[in-house]
Amino acid sequence: KVLYRNADILIFDEPTAVLTPQEIDNLMRIIRGFAEQGKAVILITHKLNEIKQVADTVTIMRRGRGMGTYAVKDCSQDQLAELMVGKKVNFTVDKKAPTIGKPVLEIQNFSCLRKDKSRKADDDVSLVVHAGEIAAIAAIEGNGQEELIQSITGIDRFPKTSGKIIFHKDEKSVDLLGQNIKQRIDEGISDIPADRLRYGLLLDYDVQQNLISRELKAPYVRAGFLNSKAISKHGEKMVQEFDIRSSSGIKTRTGDMSGGNQQKVIIARELGRKPVLLISDQATRGLDVGAIEFVNKEIIRARDAGAAVLLYSTELEDIFNLADVIYVMHEGKIVATLDPKKTDYQEIGYYMGGGRLEVEDQKSESVEQVVKSEKIALSPCYRILERCIQKGMDYPQAKSEVRSIKRMLAHRSVTALGSVGCSFAELPQVKRSIAKDLRNLSKKDYQILQRRFEKNSRLDVVASESDKPSLTIQEAIEQDEKRTAQAVAQVAGKADVKGALSLKSKKIPFIFRSSGSVALLDSILAILIGLFLGFIVMLAVYPGGAVSGFASLFTSFVRRKNSFGQTIWYTGPLILLGLSVAIPNKGGLFNIGASGQFTIGAVCAFVVANYLSPYIANQGLFVLVMITGILAGALYGMIPGLLKAFLNVNEVVSTIMLNWTSVYVSMIVITLPKIYDKSTTAANYAVPGANVPTLGLDKIFPAGSRVDLGILVALVLAVVIYIVISNTKYGFKLRASGMSKDASKYCGYSRRSIVVSSMTLGGAMAGLAAIFYFFPSSPQGLLTPVRSVASQGFDGISIALIANNNPLGTILSAFFLSMLKQANIPLQQAGYDKNIVNVIMGVVIYSTAAVKLVSFLVKKGYVRYALNRAKKAKSAQVDR
Repeated sequence: KVLYRNADILIFDEPTAVLTPQEIDNLMRIIRGFAEQGKAVILITHKLNEIKQVADTVTIMRRGRGMGTYAVKDCSQDQLAELMVGKKVNFTVDKKAPTIGKPVLEIQNFSCLRKDKSRKADDDVSLVVHAGEIAAIAAIEGNGQEELIQSITGIDRFPKTSGKIIFHKDEKSVDLLGQNIKQRIDEGISDIPADRLRYGLLLDYDVQQNLISRELKAPYVRAGFLNSKAISKHGEKMVQEFDIRSSSGIKTRTGDMSGGNQQKVIIARELGRKPVLLISDQATRGLDVGAIEFVNKEIIRARDAGAAVLLYSTELEDIFNLADVIYVMHEGKIVATLDPKKTDYQEIGYYMGGGRLEVEDQKSESVEQVVKSEKIALSPCYRILERCIQKGMDYPQAKSEVRSIKRMLAHRSVTALGSVGCSFAELPQVKRSIAKDLRNLSKKDYQILQRRFEKNSRLDVVASESDKPSLTIQEAIEQDEKRTAQAVAQVAGKADVKGALSLKSKKIPFIFRSSGSVALLDSILAILIGLFLGFIVMLAVYPGGAVSGFASLFTSFVRRKNSFGQTIWYTGPLILLGLSVAIPNKGGLFNIGASGQFTIGAVCAFVVANYLSPYIANQGLFVLVMITGILAGALYGMIPGLLKAFLNVNEVVSTIMLNWTSVYVSMIVITLPKIYDKSTTAANYAVPGANVPTLGLDKIFPAGSRVDLGILVALVLAVVIYIVISNTKYGFKLRASGMSKDASKYCGYSRRSIVVSSMTLGGAMAGLAAIFYFFPSSPQGLLTPVRSVASQGFDGISIALIANNNPLGTILSAFFLSMLKQANIPLQQAGYDKNIVNVIMGVVIYSTAAVKLVSFLVKKGYVRYALNRAKKAKSAQVDR
C-alpha cells in the first residue's frame, strides 16, 4: 500500500515483532533498498542489531528526552544501550548449567479450537517442563502458543479442549484443566502475562496493593480485614529486593509508573511467592534493553532456585539467552525440539516458518559433508553460489546459474570473470574447479552453504560493533553520567542513588490523587462549582429573584418550621439510596434499578405490616417489616446480578425493565383485599407498631419533623460500608473488579460472585431506604397507586455520582440534595419553576464530571504540558 502511494517518507514502527529470522533479514534488505532509492526511512525499534544492520544515523530517546543523534558506524551496540537506559548493559545472561529435577508440568496430547471455532489452535501438543529447567516456546504469533499458555494459566477457556495438562507437586498430580485460576495460584503457579496493563496490574492500586493482589491470605489478611502493617512491610521488602523505582515508594499508583518498573512489580509479586512453576509470556515485551536484562536475570534466578519455567518470547535473543530446551511451534503443533547450544537462529526460523524435517535428520550433517562445504566455500564456485543465496534462489536455480556462468567462462566473458574474481591467466584452473564443484554439489551441501552465509552475515554486523567509538557518543555517555550524579547530589536527605532517582518520576498534586479521603474533597469542590453555575442559570432565567432564591437554598431549612428536621429525616433514605448505587458502581456495574428495588421493598413490607399486624407485638412488627424490606430489595437486586453473571445480560437493560415491573406489581398489591380502601382509592399503611422508632430524636427537633432511627442507621451503614470497601478482602476484590475485569480474573477473583453480591447488597440498601421513607415515626397515612417509576432511585444515582461512589461522600451529597428539596417551595415563591431544583442538581453532576476530567488531565500531565506550551508561546511573542 505504501509503495502504491509512492510515498517518499516511510516509517516502520517495530516491524519485525512477528517475523522469523529469515523474514527479518529480507525486510532489512528491503528497507535498505528503499534508502538506496532515495526515500527517507524512519525505523523505530529497540533491537540494536537491526539499527546496526540498516541504519545510517540513530537518534536515542530516554524517558521522552532526546539523548542525541549519531552516525551508526561510529557507535557500538554497548554504547547505544548505555545511552538508552543510563547504565552499562550486559547482553548475555550469565547462567550455570541447569540442575534438572523431576517433571513439574506435563502437557499430554493437548488440542483445542480457536475462540471463533474457525480451526484448531493447538493440535496434539505434548511437552514436559522439569524442575530447575527453562523450556522455551519459539513461534510466530498466532500459532497456538497463546491458547496453550492461557489454558495452562486458566486465563481463558477454548472450545473442544482435549488432552491433559498435568501439574506435579509433592508427589501429587492434578489436571489443571479441571481447576480455576485461584486453585492454580494456590498450587504454586506464577504467571507473568503478556499484557501487563490488561492482566498483570490493577492500575489504580498502588505498588504494595498490587504486590499482594494474588495473595489475599495470611499474613496480609486477618479475619477478612487487610493487615496494612504486613502489606507495607512486604511492599518495602519487594521494592528493595527488585529495585522498583517510583515517585512515592510503595504508595505510588502503578498506572503512573514506567513500563519497566510496572514489569518489576509483576515480577516481584510472582517470583516473591517462590513458585513451583513459572509461566513467562513475553515478559520483555515493550521494555528497553536495561529492563530486559533485569527480567532475564530474575527468570534465571527462579530457575536456579528450583522452579520449572515455561517461557514464550517473540525475541529469539531472549530464548537463546535463557532456554535449556526449545520447543518450536507452527500451526498449533510442536514441529521441533532443539538444544539451544546446538542450533542457531536460522534453523529455528526454518521451523517457525513451517519447516518439518524429522528430528533424526535435523543434525545429519556428516563429517564428509562439512569438509566438502569447507572446500566449496574457499573455491571460485562459492562466489557464484553466494550471489544465488543473496537472491533467494533454491537449489535447482542455483545449479542452473552456475552452469550459465560456466558457459560464459568458456566464451571468455569479462562479466563472468568478474563474477568469480579471477584473471584470464587463471581461467583454465577456475573452469576446472567450477566444473568439479558443480558435479559434486548436492542439495544438502547447498543448505549448509546457505546457513554458513547467513551466519557470516550476522558475524559481519557484530564485528562492526568492535570498531573504536567516536568521541561524540563517548562524551554523551559521560555527560549523562554527570547529570545523573548531579540529580542525586541535589536531593536532600537521600543517602542512596535509588531513592534519589525515584524522585525523577512525576508527582501528582494531593487534591487530584485517587484516595478515598480525597474523593470527599472532590465532591465538595463539585458542589461549590455546581452551586456557582446554578446561580448563573438562575440569573439567566429570572434575574430579579436570583439573589433571594439562591439564598433560600441555605436558609429555607432554618426559616421554615420543621424544615431542618425534615432535611435531616429525608437525608437518611437518600444516603441508603446513594449506597445502593455506589456499591455496585465500585464493582464496575451501573445499578439503575434502585427505583424498582425501593418500590418492591416498600410493597412487600406493606403487605407484611397489614396482614401480620394482628399477630405480632409492636416493636417486633417493625423489625419484621424492616427485614422484609431488606430481603425484598436484595432479592430484586439479585435478579439483574444473576442475569449479568451467568447470561451476560447488560445490567442497565435488565434493571430498567425491572423498574417498570415493580410499578405494575405495586399497582396489583395495593388493591389486594384488606388493604385497598374504596372510599379513598388508596391503601392505609399507617399500621400501629410498624413505624420506625424515634429513640427520642423527635424531641431534639420541632414537633412534626419526623426525625427517627433512620438517619442513625444510614450514617452507621455509610461508615461501615466505607470500612468494608476500603479495608477488607471483599472490598479489595470489589474495587479490583471495578478497575479491570481481566486483571481481577487474572488475580483469581470470581467475577460472578462479585457481580451477584454487589447487586444484592445494593438492592438491600434500596429496600431499607423504602422502610425509612414509607414507615416514618409520623406517617401520612395513605399510599396511592403509582403509575411511573419511583424518582427516589434516580436521586440515589445523583448522590452516588456527586459522591464519586465514596460511601462517606454519600452523607454530604444526600444532605445537599435533601436541602435542595426543602428549598423547592421558597424557589417557587421567588418566581422559579418547580423543576429549578432538578436543573441545579444536574449542573452539580456535570461539575462532578468536570472535576474528574481535570483530575485525569493533571495525572496524565496534559495540564502541565498545555501551560508550558502557553508560556513558551507568550515568551516567543514577547521576543518578537
